[in-house]
Amino acid sequence: MSEHYDPDLKMTFLCENSRGYITLVGNLTTYNSQTLSQDFENFISQHKLDEVFIHCESLNYVSSTGVGALSYIYKTCYKKEIKLYFVGVVPSVMRVFSLLGITSMFNFIDKRI
Repeated sequence: MSEHYDPDLKMTFLCENSRGYITLVGNLTTYNSQTLSQDFENFISQHKLDEVFIHCESLNYVSSTGVGALSYIYKTCYKKEIKLYFVGVVPSVMRVFSLLGITSMFNFIDKRI
């Protein structure tokens, strides 16, 4: 397991078997989006993954740049044939996804996996 923490966002990365689990706590902003993308790239380069679950139950806010980082993760998973799921997205973050018209692009799960 690896963790990255900055004042706005705590990121935890865990691999079990061929499943990756990422937990995001706080606010995904312009200032930490690039770190998330880089940490994700490092994570998938170190593990053979079939699925990735991004836990968003404690993700309070996502900026447009943050959405860009999540889109980058989606595209990376798609290219590598890794299934990607967003788990427990809170209503305020889901509204951002809806406003940007990307809810059909992502797979959502209500419960923690």
